[in-house]
Amino acid sequence: MMSDTDSDDESVGYTHADHKQDGNDSYKRKDYRGAISNYTLAISAAKEQQDEEDEDNEFDPEVLASYYNNRAAAYTMILNYEETIADCNEAITLHPQSLKPYIRKAKAQISLGQLDDALMSLNKAAIHDPNNSTIMSLKNDVQKLKDRMVLARQLLTKTDSTRDYPPFPLPNTRDGKQALNQLTVVMASCPAWKSILLEKTQALLATGRFDEAYASSTSLIRSNHHNNSMLLLYRAYALQQRGDIDDGEFICKEFICRGIFQFVIHTYIMICTSHLTVSFTQQ
Repeated sequence: MMSDTDSDDESVGYTHADHKQDGNDSYKRKDYRGAISNYTLAISAAKEQQDEEDEDNEFDPEVLASYYNNRAAAYTMILNYEETIADCNEAITLHPQSLKPYIRKAKAQISLGQLDDALMSLNKAAIHDPNNSTIMSLKNDVQKLKDRMVLARQLLTKTDSTRDYPPFPLPNTRDGKQALNQLTVVMASCPAWKSILLEKTQALLATGRFDEAYASSTSLIRSNHHNNSMLLLYRAYALQQRGDIDDGEFICKEFICRGIFQFVIHTYIMICTSHLTVSFTQQ
């Protein structure tokens, strides 16, 4: 069995390039967390060498940029898109002419639903290579996603005049289905976009899919979006329509008692078999 001392002895003389190779090997084995650890060691070792270099023997920043880019790729594989973006930013700062970090950053931003930011990243990449087919294709894809979101939101803002209930706007079933179709396509390309679940919940309510709407609202709450006032109403309405009257009333009262709505100084909640009424009096 190898002792800690033996392990330390083997690490003596290890260069940042050696750590990078270990990271590559881990990545090939699909050990992405191991790859992240090794790329982090490579980055640290490279920074140390960079600090030690003098003017006559300057460290190549492109090498360090490649380590950040490699680690960003590993972060992408474990769906940690925020860290992916952070490492791509470091790589871009060190080597702004390299296209890889721009493209990887844009893809991470798409996954998070940051479509405007993704377009901005791609436009910056296009400065260095205006005719790059990958960049042009991604820009086209992002624009299509943006167009779908515009259409979905337009459909969801339509109000079915025949509905006298619930106490918030809902489109008719046809518009709700069309909106849900658009949102489904967008969510397939933006799997980490959590806030889009609010629009999905609304569309599900409009189509009468109350169990799914409740599940969608639960996912949104778990994503730390529990302060949204419309989410409260959607969730309570879904419960009421499922016949969970007491649970719907409890959720409304719980959210208000937790101080989420600071503007509320008086709340009256009435839930019955066919109606749920929430009235707010603001300061």
